[in-house]
Amino acid sequence: MDYFEWGEQLKYDYNLVFDGVNRYSYVSVPLYLGYCHSWNKVGLSASVGSSIGCAIKQDGYYIQPNLTTIAVEHASDWTTTGYFQVELSYLIDRYRFSLAPTYRKSLSHVINFSETFNVYDSFGLQMGITVILK
Repeated sequence: MDYFEWGEQLKYDYNLVFDGVNRYSYVSVPLYLGYCHSWNKVGLSASVGSSIGCAIKQDGYYIQPNLTTIAVEHASDWTTTGYFQVELSYLIDRYRFSLAPTYRKSLSHVINFSETFNVYDSFGLQMGITVILK
């Protein structure tokens, strides 16, 4: 399971002044295909994959083409997302510490209504600690 958000910071200053933040939250099930290589305590892996996510928060606010009104747009109930990730890990006793730069791109429109069509991409850093049970 994976939780992520798409969104943007908006600042309109036309006939209408509006500052806002649109965030669309999703819970998804990712599927990765990757390769891992280890040198003693150090590991390096690369993976590519996609996910299908269900929306948790869907409302966003956008200025309309007339530049005088704000409309509420709803994000899609479902989204598909592509991933690319490289992970560097280090093993100490039964603990594996990892850093994973991740690139994510929406493969379908998040907002696809009236005058608003949004797709997103992002770059992030995932950090983790794994406990090895033996």
